[in-house]
Amino acid sequence: PGGMIDIEFIAQYLVLRDGHKDPRIVFWSDNWRQLDELERAGSVTAQQKAQLIENYRKYRGWAHERGLQNEAALTPDTMFQPERAEVTALWNTMVLS
Repeated sequence: PGGMIDIEFIAQYLVLRDGHKDPRIVFWSDNWRQLDELERAGSVTAQQKAQLIENYRKYRGWAHERGLQNEAALTPDTMFQPERAEVTALWNTMVLS
C-alpha cells in the first residue's frame, strides 16, 4: 500500500472522474503531466500534486537503479515507510472520500 502503483491509480482515477472538466486532463498519457493538468483544473492541490510526483520520482529512481543492476524492484516493507504513509493518506482523501 502507498507505492508507485497506488500513485498511478490515483492519477488515472482522477483523470476518469474529472476528465469532463477540461479536455487537457485526458490529453496526456503519463501520470506526471496528468497531475499537472488535474492541478490546473482544481482536482488536486499544488501540495497534493507535489507529494505524489515527489514520491513517484523516488520510487521510479529506486526501481531504475535496481533495473540497471539486474535486481528485482520489489521493495521490502521497511523501505519508503514515510512515502507509503503519505501516499496512503492521499489515497484515503482522493479516492475513498
